Amino acid sequence: MGNRNSSGHTSDGEGAWENVASTSTQSTRVAQTSDNGSESQPTIVARQSKEELQRMSVEELRNKLKACEVGAAELAQCVEKSELVELLHAKLEACCNQTCSVCLLEGIQSVRMPCHATPEGSTLVFCRRCIEIICDQSKSKVGRCPSCRKHISIHPTTGEISIAERMGTCRMCCQPNKNIVDFNRQLCDKCLYGTTHVYRYECDRCHQFQKIPHPMWQYQATPEQYGTATWACHMACGDYTHWRIHAEDAERVPDDACPESWGRRDAWLARVRELRRNEMHHRLDEMP
Repeated sequence: MGNRNSSGHTSDGEGAWENVASTSTQSTRVAQTSDNGSESQPTIVARQSKEELQRMSVEELRNKLKACEVGAAELAQCVEKSELVELLHAKLEACCNQTCSVCLLEGIQSVRMPCHATPEGSTLVFCRRCIEIICDQSKSKVGRCPSCRKHISIHPTTGEISIAERMGTCRMCCQPNKNIVDFNRQLCDKCLYGTTHVYRYECDRCHQFQKIPHPMWQYQATPEQYGTATWACHMACGDYTHWRIHAEDAERVPDDACPESWGRRDAWLARVRELRRNEMHHRLDEMP
């Protein structure tokens, strides 16, 4: 295996994906997530009057507030039942006016993303299930934020979404100050992709193909251009050369892992949207 050269890294880009849906519905069926992280049957998220909320028990109010992503600190400020009612009423009103920026379902209960503004201050909101689908597509359960594309993960017991990035020395490439995203195996983002996506690349000198266990495609501005980083050619050159991915393998690169310049972000989110909607349709069909 050739050694890596750290020159010429490609930027993932920081442009936010615009929300193209308008919100007009009063209520909609959504899938809720229980405390243990498993998904329950779809429920109706709708505006409820304060009189209706007053008829609920304190425990019911608190559970609904937790489902609305209300944290323990905010809950602790509510001493009286009337304060819980006021807070839940405000949260339900806000929930009915939110649209997930990925699946475009309205009336969703948005999740707090650790890598950008909270739902109260952001024009981009996401439902929990879309974030779960994004993370589940990776064997390591590490996904990419649909907005800034930072690596994110979901805690298996608490369900908390956190940034799955920290600087350190990668156990595979042994390079310091790398972006570690697989904490269990201590792998950087590049080596993580390299362990699961070994593709064929063409050398820019001898034009022969070689399999490389590193995401060299991430250094290519387009699938047709040679990348800016180098790798040792074991075919005919015996030197560090530049590479471009085989055309057939380029189609196999995960859409969420492509450079922003490849223009495949929309395809990535469209696939997540399709999975989410198919799941919703299936669950709604099963409801009495």
